[in-house]
Amino acid sequence: MLVDGQPAGRLYVARWDDEIRIVDIALLPGHRNGGIGTALLRDLMQEAEAAGTPVTIHVERFNPALGLYLRLGFTAIQDKGVHLLMRWSGAP
Repeated sequence: MLVDGQPAGRLYVARWDDEIRIVDIALLPGHRNGGIGTALLRDLMQEAEAAGTPVTIHVERFNPALGLYLRLGFTAIQDKGVHLLMRWSGAP
């Protein structure tokens, strides 16, 4: 992904009939905590809501972004030990 024409990170998404899976999302350090990740996630959430499907992601327990997912309404649906499978199922 580019911000102002400069590399800012990556986002890999799998779109299936029954869910949108975030396979990988990463921002370069200089682009973190500026709202880019939130904006990307909200775009996927709007897409999922329009399609009537959830958004899912595996998140490592020590990942600082875990707090962001929780603030956006993602919930842990499966504990896989080192990581959690999280899901967002639509606006509350």
